[in-house]
Amino acid sequence: MSKSNPLSAAAAAAAAPAALSDLQKAKASFLNSELSSSYGYQGWLEQHWWAEVGARFGPGQHYLDYTGAGQFTTSQLAAAFQELSTTGLGNPHSNNPSSAAATREVAAARALVLAHFNASAEEYHVIYTKGATEGLKMVHAKSDVHNQHFVLLDAAAYAATHALDMSAVQPDFLTVSFYKLFGYPSGLGALLVRKQAAQRLRKVYFGGGSVSYCTAEDAWHVLSPAPAGYEDGTLGSLNIACLKHGFSQLAALGGMQAVSAHVESLRQWTYSQLLQLCHSNGQPLVRLFGRHAEGPRQQGGIFQFQVLTPEGDRVPGSLVDAAASAAGLHLRSGCNCNPGRCMANLGITPQQERERAAKFHKGPILIVMRPQGSNSSSSSSSSPEAIVRLAEQQQQDAGEPPLEAVPLPLGSVRVSLGAYSTFEDCYALVRLLGGTFTDFEVYQRELAAGMKLVRVMDDAEHAVKLRAAVALAQ
Repeated sequence: MSKSNPLSAAAAAAAAPAALSDLQKAKASFLNSELSSSYGYQGWLEQHWWAEVGARFGPGQHYLDYTGAGQFTTSQLAAAFQELSTTGLGNPHSNNPSSAAATREVAAARALVLAHFNASAEEYHVIYTKGATEGLKMVHAKSDVHNQHFVLLDAAAYAATHALDMSAVQPDFLTVSFYKLFGYPSGLGALLVRKQAAQRLRKVYFGGGSVSYCTAEDAWHVLSPAPAGYEDGTLGSLNIACLKHGFSQLAALGGMQAVSAHVESLRQWTYSQLLQLCHSNGQPLVRLFGRHAEGPRQQGGIFQFQVLTPEGDRVPGSLVDAAASAAGLHLRSGCNCNPGRCMANLGITPQQERERAAKFHKGPILIVMRPQGSNSSSSSSSSPEAIVRLAEQQQQDAGEPPLEAVPLPLGSVRVSLGAYSTFEDCYALVRLLGGTFTDFEVYQRELAAGMKLVRVMDDAEHAVKLRAAVALAQ
């Protein structure tokens, strides 16, 4: 594995205009634009990215899944391991010296979390959880907030690239996962609870340090004062102790305002480039979801999209994922934890999704039969042969409108930017899509052969991998 910094190498090459590659030309144009003032933390990214993040992925790899998981830096991890290797920490529920040290770390980390979100310790508790999802579950399943007006803010994705001022927003509950913010540690989150709203949380189980008094005969107990009373079992105190190094790394970059500005500079460039991608017939190559045209107040650095054929057919997300993986791009396809919006974007009704589940359908395309000229759904099947037979039968029945087989690709593609995203990452994405899917044919117009569509999809998966490798090698 090369130990050189590809970002620094690109910058050095830019000094020789005659030798500029397409990437170097594009980056030079970007750095000469007004977007450059917000990019890269005043040169920190160019100087440190390879040693801090890039080296563990290897040359030619581009991480574009920051909403899935943030990334830690090498120095952040080294600081955490240095502390753990030189500091004795025990169970925070005891009183011996090592336990007292762990208790201090737990309390100090709560203060850091409150400070990061500008939340007052007089107004909010910090309850440690396994992640944002557990925090949501605590509020939904263990609270008395139903039929009342409380504000629950799921900030897991937003907080990774934005400053969030709770003194201005003032939610009753806020959930967060720390690996989304700075990669390490994983499996640790927090539920920030307004102290008045905390009274609505109901405990249905107790254990560990969550009680001050209890009896075994009748499960009588008195909860420990909040927030400890809502934290069952021994806390992950070693992970909690490592939070300070993640927050310190964010501070070194300039804080969340700097992260947000960096991500926005790349979002603007990437958005403009994706809009320009088109087939030779002038039809767009991608269909973007979201509100990018409305700017950063309405849309963050997440690109949810589908790739389109020259005829406007939608390419299954799994094929784009296969091409990206072959080319070294780490992105995501599927419905990405948001089935409601995803199914609406794909045009799949709840009934069709239930029927798909009943048949254990796992393919990249769902074929549904719909009346010609209508968006309503009458049936679905995972077998193209059965669909063709059904269509022929319906066409012979004068009492039914003619049906047509409609292929609906399952899943879209998500690219998400984060604190350590680079221009090279975004350029690789645009180049992959343009080089692999421009004028790329996926669907066969004729379905009479029954399984032809399935064979086309099998062939297409091999084709996109080959074309992706060629596109990135040029």
